Amino acid sequence: MTPVNQLIELEVGSKSSVVPSSVMLVFDDHLVNATTVYAGMEGFSVTPSSPALRVTVRYAVPSDRLLALGAQA
Repeated sequence: MTPVNQLIELEVGSKSSVVPSSVMLVFDDHLVNATTVYAGMEGFSVTPSSPALRVTVRYAVPSDRLLALGAQA
């Protein structure tokens, strides 16, 4: 069986423009085993909109990094 993933979906906006390749998510975990997810990593996608002021970020969180309900990323 394939582990169940949580899907994080965010809209990111800027006053000038958003460069999709520079978007990243950082899971703080109170600075213990902090994790950063960059563009191009498995399960992470950044979809630009037009104009380039917004992007949609989606990340399928691997089962070993599942977040508790109500946790913020």
